[in-house]
Amino acid sequence: GATGGKAYCRLDQAFTAVSASKDIILLRASANDYQNDGNSLVINKSVRIVGERKTRTDAAPQFTDPIEVKPGGGAGEVQLAVEDLNLTVKNAGNTVGIFCSRQSTDRTAGVTLRWSRIENVPLSALRSEGCNSVTILSSVIQKNAQVLVSGYAGVFILGGEVKIANSIIALNGNVNAAKGGGLYLASHPILSLIKADLAFVTLTGNVCNPAGMMTGDSGKACDLYSELAMGMPFATMSYSILAGASKDIVTGVIINNSLVPAGYNGGTGNIPQTATLPTFVNLASDFHLANSAENNPLRLQNASPSEVTDIDGDPRPTSDSKVDVGADQRVP
Repeated sequence: GATGGKAYCRLDQAFTAVSASKDIILLRASANDYQNDGNSLVINKSVRIVGERKTRTDAAPQFTDPIEVKPGGGAGEVQLAVEDLNLTVKNAGNTVGIFCSRQSTDRTAGVTLRWSRIENVPLSALRSEGCNSVTILSSVIQKNAQVLVSGYAGVFILGGEVKIANSIIALNGNVNAAKGGGLYLASHPILSLIKADLAFVTLTGNVCNPAGMMTGDSGKACDLYSELAMGMPFATMSYSILAGASKDIVTGVIINNSLVPAGYNGGTGNIPQTATLPTFVNLASDFHLANSAENNPLRLQNASPSEVTDIDGDPRPTSDSKVDVGADQRVP
């Protein structure tokens, strides 16, 4: 990687040289994995870590050690942005891919994941406890937290503001995971969950132990769990896919204009799941929509979508002002 035009052997060496919030650590395209030293890369000042690739369809550089955001006290804020990277954990045992943790006296902190992929991390792909914001854009979070020692979801967020758009969260969790399988949202003792905005998200095939969910939420909410605040929902979901085995959906989410499990009667404009709807490219690895007639009911009228491109950068809406629900917009 390099910052300020200088090359470094390890990311912690490059990070030591970061002095301003606009500095970037660039991981150049490489046939080899990037790693730090087998331990976590600790972030205590703002930085962007960016992988080099010519197009969105090219493989992104891979980083194989965990990242921890620890803001500590003082002035200012700490913002981590991870862009165009594949993250996994090969060298540090059972741990979290990106972990943001904040105490009540710490600086404001947040994490943004964009155009990236987190896969095969033993515990959560992304875990935030008390941090002020988490943003996930045009990313894939898949096959994480599958080891039985993990009790947490692939994306586990306590407190702050959450935005997730144009992203796939699939095949995360395990049967022992009492804190969700795919996406788990709740408050933290030092910071309430303020709001969660989910748009054009695909959630499917995530696994958990529903008996561990909070009292009053008896649904098997393994794809998506969000707690209530004084009887009101924190999370809203629109133009998304929530597909999998038949399950209840917890009352902490308002869902509109989305594909939902059959039998869900909440929200407006929703599409019930069937045996052939949705049809993905590959249920084991690729949750883009198959470009087939079976998926035509997933195309809804929306001339001004909140996200004007999909997970791959393909434009939406179509020329007749329609969008496909979920992360992927089918291209004719």
